[in-house]
Amino acid sequence: MSISTFDSNDFQISVTMSIEKKSLFQIKKGLDLSDPSSIYVSFVCLIPSDLYLRHKNGRIIIEKNDQTILFRQDATFKLIFDYENDLVVIQAINLPDYFYLAVDNEKYSNLILTKCEKQMTIDKLDERFLFKVIPAT
Repeated sequence: MSISTFDSNDFQISVTMSIEKKSLFQIKKGLDLSDPSSIYVSFVCLIPSDLYLRHKNGRIIIEKNDQTILFRQDATFKLIFDYENDLVVIQAINLPDYFYLAVDNEKYSNLILTKCEKQMTIDKLDERFLFKVIPAT
């Protein structure tokens, strides 16, 4: 994934998944904003625009926003940054502090929500939890 644009006024980032830079999602302000001191985001599909990435049963899926509290929480993630190394960890907000977005060890193209054994600092997390922030060129 690469980040191609950022608009600080709208808090939107286009996320691309290929060399052709075709935008699939925008990162927007989280649907559920329970703590204003942290950065919360939701990933919304560009077309159609009512589909979001959310976690459900440990998987990351794309689903239509049904306007429920559970959906808003499942589709909102907290960003934890390591600015020194341009890394970000994506944490589920409605599960205990140990659940993070990760790359599936068995199918490297799948994203899953998985639990760390204990809450750790970003530099102690396994690399499957770490996503590189690549500035747009």
